[in-house]
Amino acid sequence: MSAPTIVVHVDLADTLECRAEVAAKLAREWNCRITAVCATGLVHLGPSLSPGQATDTYRAAVAAMQHFGDLMVRHGIVAVCRHLSNTNAATALARAAQGASLVIMSHRADGATPTGHLDLCEFVVLNTSCPILIVGARAQFGSNVIVAYDGSNAAFHALTQARPFLEPAQRVTLATFGPSRTASPAALDNAIDYLKSVGIAPTVCCNNGVDDVGRRLAALARNRHADMVVMGGSAHPRWRNVLRGGTTGFMLEHTDIALLMSH
Repeated sequence: MSAPTIVVHVDLADTLECRAEVAAKLAREWNCRITAVCATGLVHLGPSLSPGQATDTYRAAVAAMQHFGDLMVRHGIVAVCRHLSNTNAATALARAAQGASLVIMSHRADGATPTGHLDLCEFVVLNTSCPILIVGARAQFGSNVIVAYDGSNAAFHALTQARPFLEPAQRVTLATFGPSRTASPAALDNAIDYLKSVGIAPTVCCNNGVDDVGRRLAALARNRHADMVVMGGSAHPRWRNVLRGGTTGFMLEHTDIALLMSH
């Protein structure tokens, strides 16, 4: 996989250090550039803020960007493209991600409500063509990966985009949940054949239950000591519902595991 650019969401949340460590590690492994994106939101918030509040908001964004730069130097990365935007984070990230190979975000965004952060993740996933890596508080992951697979074209696309993470993994589990018109034996065989063609021998785990898939997936990840989950979906209203109240929403709000998402 050619990865010329990794886009990193920058804010003042504690998880920024983890994002920085992951970005530096991948930049070295993939020989790519890093673009840091920090948004003030002043275009949208400006009318409701006093001049002093607007100044404080801008200074906080500058401080976050400087902190990220310092973290990169600590990890041996000197050259970082910095993009400070006065629009909101969702728009800034989606724009910066055009042509990128990966966007790195966190389970929690600084100052955002769980609903607001889910909206941010949703917008970025649905408005970029590259995968989104959502990390928790741990920078070390990827040795034990679960691929949530429903047999759809979107899920297969997510599987292929995850290849750079799956190839070095010590264990890859291909997990299906409940009956599906797309998760046919043939579709599952296609995924297994693809993985084997790139040197990956997956373990297959079929779960028949259709209720609370998010809880089932989280429980599977916990029981198998997985440190990463790959998920895919289509730019369709049904996928929006999945993000908001279903599997992905549950994984974002109730787990700290690294998630690789794409559509």
